[in-house]
Amino acid sequence: MGGISQIELGSAYQPKQEAREALARDAQYAMDRAAHATAKHLLPTTSFREIDAAMKRRDLTFDEAFVGMCYVLRATNRVFAAATEQHFTDLDGMDCRIAGREFLNGMAMKEAWGQLTPGEIAGMVTAAMQDLVVRMPFSESVLETCGTGGDLGLPPRDKPRKVINASTLSSLVVASLGIPTMKHGSYANTSAVGSTDAVERFGARIEHRRVADLAAVFERSGFSYTDAHVVKTIHDLSHLAPRHETVNHLIGPMTPPVAKEATLHKVMGVNEKVHPEDVALAYQLIHGCGAQRIGNAAIVTGLDADIDAHRVCDRRLVKDHAVLDELSPFASVVAFVRDGAYVGSHLMHLSDFGIGAMNGAIGIENTASLLQRANLDALTGRVPALTDYLAMNAGLALFVARDMADEDAFCEGRGPNLDALRGCVHECRRAIGDGRALDLLKRYVQATGGTFCGT
Repeated sequence: MGGISQIELGSAYQPKQEAREALARDAQYAMDRAAHATAKHLLPTTSFREIDAAMKRRDLTFDEAFVGMCYVLRATNRVFAAATEQHFTDLDGMDCRIAGREFLNGMAMKEAWGQLTPGEIAGMVTAAMQDLVVRMPFSESVLETCGTGGDLGLPPRDKPRKVINASTLSSLVVASLGIPTMKHGSYANTSAVGSTDAVERFGARIEHRRVADLAAVFERSGFSYTDAHVVKTIHDLSHLAPRHETVNHLIGPMTPPVAKEATLHKVMGVNEKVHPEDVALAYQLIHGCGAQRIGNAAIVTGLDADIDAHRVCDRRLVKDHAVLDELSPFASVVAFVRDGAYVGSHLMHLSDFGIGAMNGAIGIENTASLLQRANLDALTGRVPALTDYLAMNAGLALFVARDMADEDAFCEGRGPNLDALRGCVHECRRAIGDGRALDLLKRYVQATGGTFCGT
């Protein structure tokens, strides 16, 4: 293929790889100097053999996790490989794809047991940021929503039902309120419709090939969507046969194409494999090392039942009940970051958002057509329960992006000011009800050169 990509995937991903190549050329892709200097400094001192041995007996340090992800980049990113070839002194002809995949798989196993540390997450994410072919220079701040793919289905366990693409739709609702907003995602993982699926089914074209096109879409609509495969190479390694899930489902959502100088506000949903607090602490480290300026954030996992609020940081308990990487109608664990610093984890319920009982009313059969129809029903207000669920998730995002910095909006010991939070939910519900959210979606689709599909 040439260019930046070292791995050529099948026809399903070819348009995105081609767009990535064009975007990298147009952006005159070059690695971040600080991160590149770190890589050149660390690579000669830490071999893959040492990292592999460490993964099997203890937690990795930030630096070790950083180097481990560099082996992934060595396998996927041709520009990175050429710039650092002399520093990979331990390969000795070993296929770099094997080393990179072994690292991803090893960290995925650690994640599956709930043992990833904030330092490991932050180290991998900081290294992976070198892979971004473009980082959009938002003027001041931007809200970005994402998720790891964690919709295991609402109870009952024998007939689980999925939920709408809440983070994708939430980003549209918040953007309709004038907040600079973007969404970063990929295709379906744990349900029939992923964020890329949803956006493309609405008619948007997301394979932009010029930086100016990305900027124009955002300027015309106040919203931007980027697919992970268009702006990064690291996901290519996970798609080689035999294809299976790796820790990239965590690293990918944490590496949106945002300039590191821009303030990134974040709402991120996580699945049962990682506790929200650990991701929040990772963001604190990422902010502290200068890899990305982090503003306010809420890291969310939705539960299938209420739990003891005093045990909100019990990793085993939360893992046993986590079923959504969105807010749940039963209870949710939310870890908050304020101005780049972790400020606590809290158990939250529907009543905190001013929402009444909904439970089974939001569960949808896991078929693409029904889920996409439910997405539109939520965004247009046609099904009140779905709209309430969307407004709740969007309200949290609005609170994070706009209100959380206010002096009285958050108390470190008690969490968010519930009056302020409920006000945000009400604003979002009103934006849905009067058609602003749907209008925003239509403007966005038109700005991408697509045709809106509302069926």
